[in-house]
Amino acid sequence: MTSEGYMLQAAVLDGRGGARALNAGSIGRWTPDQGLLWAVLDRHEQATEPWLRDVAALPELLVTSILTEEPRPRCTPIDSGLLVMLRGVNLIPGAEPDDMVALRGWFDERRAILVRGRPVTAVDDVAAALQEGNGPTRSGEILVQLLEALTDRIDDTAADLSEQADEIEAKSGADEIGSALRVRIAELRSGCMTMRRHIAPQRDMVGRMIVAPHPLLTDLDRAHLREVSERLTHAVEELDLIRERLVIAQEQLAARINEKLSRNTYRLSVVACVFLPLSLLTGLLGINVGGIPLADSPWGFWVICAVLLVVVTAELLFFRRMRWM
Repeated sequence: MTSEGYMLQAAVLDGRGGARALNAGSIGRWTPDQGLLWAVLDRHEQATEPWLRDVAALPELLVTSILTEEPRPRCTPIDSGLLVMLRGVNLIPGAEPDDMVALRGWFDERRAILVRGRPVTAVDDVAAALQEGNGPTRSGEILVQLLEALTDRIDDTAADLSEQADEIEAKSGADEIGSALRVRIAELRSGCMTMRRHIAPQRDMVGRMIVAPHPLLTDLDRAHLREVSERLTHAVEELDLIRERLVIAQEQLAARINEKLSRNTYRLSVVACVFLPLSLLTGLLGINVGGIPLADSPWGFWVICAVLLVVVTAELLFFRRMRWM
C-alpha cells in the first residue's frame, strides 16, 4: 500500500483477496477494467478535496458530505453506490477511547474510497488482509469487514469500561473515600455517554442496511451485518448497564460521605451538649462578684471539680437513657 501525502493507501483489488499497490501518480491512470479501486485519503490534506472532485469525479454534494466535520453514523444510498459515515473508538496512544474517530466512505461497484482524519485501525486491518491475500474481493465486502473490525474495538472497549466499573464499585464500598474516585466516576460516566451517542446510531444504521436491499450487499453480507448489529446492540446495552452501575456507585459513595459527615456532626453535638452545662457553671463561678461558694476554702477547687464530674456523669447517663448515644 502506498502512502504519499493526501493518499494514505491505494491499491487495485485482484478479485482473489489480494491487491496491487498504486501510487499517487498511477492512481490517476486507473480504469475500472483493472479491478476494484481501494483508496484511503487524509481529510486534513488540501489535495484531498480536489482529488475527490476532479479525479474521482464525485458530485459536489457528495464531496461536501464526505468532508463534513464530526459526521453522524449513517448510510445513504445514492444511485448504485453507498455514502457511509462510520464511527470507531480512538486507539491512538494517549487518547481516550471515547473520543470517537470518524471514517467516511463512498462505495460503488468499481471503487471503495475512504476518507479519515485520525488513524483508524480498522482500515489498517483490511489493508493487512489484502496484503496477505485473504482480504475482501468486493466493495460491499470491504464495507462489511470495516464494520466488523470497528465493532471488534467497540466490544473490547466496552469490556474494558465494564472492568473499570467493577473496580469503582469495589472501591466505593471500601473504607477509604477520596475525591479521585468521584472524579473517576464522573469521567467514566461521561465516556460511556459519549460512546453511546455514536454507537447507537451506528447500530440503527446497520439495522437499516440489513432490511433495505442494495446491489452492493449480498445475502452473505447481510448475514455478517446481522451479527454486527447484535454485537452493537450488546455494546449499547453494556454501556447503559455501566452507566446505571456507576450511578449506583456514585449514590453509594455519596451516602457513605453523608453518613460519615452525619456521624462526625453527631459526635461534635454530643461533646457540645456535655460541655455546655460545664461552661455555664464555670462561667458563673468565674464572675468577679461577692458570694461565690467556697471562694475562701482550700478545698474549693476540688469540690467544684467533683461537682462538675457528677454533672458530666449525670449527663452521660441521661443521654444513654434517652438513646442519644
